Amino acid sequence: MVALIKGQPFLYLEYKQMLEFYHSSYLFIKAKRMK
Repeated sequence: MVALIKGQPFLYLEYKQMLEFYHSSYLFIKAKRMK
């Protein structure tokens, strides 16, 4: 995993941003359903 990150830092950052985006939208939907 570390070698992959060193080889492609930009791809890793994009992947991380995407994960954070999905996570926040998932939490948002979950919070909306609880109301």
